[in-house]
Amino acid sequence: MQQIERERAQKWNKMIGTEWETKYRTSDKLRKRVYKGIPNSLRGPVWSKIIALDSIKSKDIYERAKFLAREYSPDLMQIDVDVMRTLREHVHFRERYSSKQQALFHVLSAYSMFNKRIGYCQGMASVTGLLLMYLREEEEAFWALIALTNTKYQMHEMYTEDMNKFHLFTGHHCVLRERLIPKIDAHLKNNEVPETMYLAKMLVQLFFGVLPYELVLRIWDALFLDGPGVIMAASILIFKINRKTILSLESNELLEFLTVMGEAVKIDHDKFMQDLMLMVDELSKENILLPTETKAPNTYQLFQDFKASHEDNLQIGIIQGLPKKPPKILKKKSSGYQTSETVPDLIHNLPLNYGSLERDGAVAVS
Repeated sequence: MQQIERERAQKWNKMIGTEWETKYRTSDKLRKRVYKGIPNSLRGPVWSKIIALDSIKSKDIYERAKFLAREYSPDLMQIDVDVMRTLREHVHFRERYSSKQQALFHVLSAYSMFNKRIGYCQGMASVTGLLLMYLREEEEAFWALIALTNTKYQMHEMYTEDMNKFHLFTGHHCVLRERLIPKIDAHLKNNEVPETMYLAKMLVQLFFGVLPYELVLRIWDALFLDGPGVIMAASILIFKINRKTILSLESNELLEFLTVMGEAVKIDHDKFMQDLMLMVDELSKENILLPTETKAPNTYQLFQDFKASHEDNLQIGIIQGLPKKPPKILKKKSSGYQTSETVPDLIHNLPLNYGSLERDGAVAVS
């Protein structure tokens, strides 16, 4: 088994090497290998290549957005609360203010400032946490989150206040369910199971917390390669595979099963991924894989929004200097921290354990 894994890793290393752009990036071989499974040790580098992170990164933007968030984001309190709840069963997120918790807070707060059309939505925390577990640096997770909500993945309105895309995808899921699995569709309708209750984790959190962890990762592999149609196809395939169990349950038991399948679901992961690729292809040929929808703003538009919003606070530009305004200072008291008069009220109660620098009785908000 170890020998097979080493050979697979060698093949993947070759694929993402010097011939990536010229030979592999759009090849059938890449697609077959992605659905077959990316080696866990190389999942981060492969995701980075497929998403094309190097092409969307922009120098200094992340640090500047992080700096501004600590002063102006209205979402910091909620982000801090959600950081405590995210991936707590995982060793890297278990300890309060661990390095991964700090990274999660930084990415979510920076994103809330960079893309003010979304700000922050609770479903983003688990998605970002999983990105942080595989990408090398927190800044890569920041740009990957931007890629997911814009570029070809177009998940923007899944996280906006009106959750327009969630409702759009939910409606399309019901159309496909009625067409492809009519008995299950009728059973769910007879039991008056609300689609929004079980589809939230599938669509907003990208199956995190619904399916076994290893299978979620493989669905994400396919999502990054083939786009959001993978989410729609997987949401139908789950019902097909669990047909007997679903038809045997009613009302509350049925809803509970659909919302927290987890390890209780006995799924052959390899077969699931083979069937998923076939379903994506079949629905694409019939032109019913995705609903008709409006596109999210592209990354360039977000850069322009960011620049226009903070012209007075930053020297915005790709290679320009540090923020004009120095970091505010929090004066230390015997019972915690109190802000100086110039710091906005919104961070009065923000824990300062996210990489703050204590020096001479004061804490610089970085």
